[in-house]
Amino acid sequence: MEYSVEQDDEEARLNALEQFDILDTPGEKEFDDLTQLAAQICETPIAIVTLIDEQRQWFKSRLGLEATETPREIAFCHYTIQGNKIMEVQDATQDDRFRDNPLVTGPPDIRFYAGAPLITQDGFRLGTLAVIDTKPRKLTPDQLKALRRLSRNVVRQMELRIMNRQIQEQASFEHALLENASSSIISTDANGLITSFNHASEAMLGYHPHEVINKCLITDLMQEIEPDVEQAELLGEQETRECQYLTKSGKPITVLLTTTSVKNDSGQQTGYILNAVELSSPTKPPAAESMSEGVEGKPVDRKTYGKRLLVAAVLYMLLA
Repeated sequence: MEYSVEQDDEEARLNALEQFDILDTPGEKEFDDLTQLAAQICETPIAIVTLIDEQRQWFKSRLGLEATETPREIAFCHYTIQGNKIMEVQDATQDDRFRDNPLVTGPPDIRFYAGAPLITQDGFRLGTLAVIDTKPRKLTPDQLKALRRLSRNVVRQMELRIMNRQIQEQASFEHALLENASSSIISTDANGLITSFNHASEAMLGYHPHEVINKCLITDLMQEIEPDVEQAELLGEQETRECQYLTKSGKPITVLLTTTSVKNDSGQQTGYILNAVELSSPTKPPAAESMSEGVEGKPVDRKTYGKRLLVAAVLYMLLA
């Protein structure tokens, strides 16, 4: 096929590349493993993962090369990203596009090149997975298929990298939200063993998190649970009730406790979130008085108040 000089929408392609936030980042084992595998399968001394920006091709991963980038105008990969198929150059000295290329006439003395474009789900070709040799050659059909499969795995790794970053950022935000919450928020596993304990819980109960993590909430931090109230009932799908927590000093305090269950995608119970507000009397929690009003100043019932506070906690437990 004929390779044009530019893609149809180069500006959009560059914007897509920028969204991956990967240029000029340190090497990563996940990409190096794919580069190594490409070289082994294709039996070449050189393999690279390249990303093409406006002025250069930059190597996210490289095997057999010292350079970290080259100008775009001399990059073989610049031609590869003009199409969706693997571009194979069996002998660069016999190809009019490359015979006078400084990468052919001088180090690394490229003779053979095969590059598979890195194509995103939106169809943007951001770079290549390429194998290079210093002698003319030709890949077998199986090697070409493997190179294509590996290039798809490079793109998947780039996408996973973005997803992981977004999850970490969201988790950090939710963690900060929980740690600054004025109510006690405790998470447990499916068996009721404590897995997290926020600052408000420390202030309310006097424990440091390391003193209560992996302890049973029901038996170690609660007091005078009615005999007919089992753990399964207390830690139900959604429950709001008054009960007593036991502080580190042994003092019982009455709290309004809202629990909610957390399940995985398969519907399996994985844990619980417990949100507690201390009550100074059987009827009104002073600390929650100002927070128990809606945005228009209308009172919010206790159950609704508990549900609102639990939203951030559930998100945090799922993302952390």
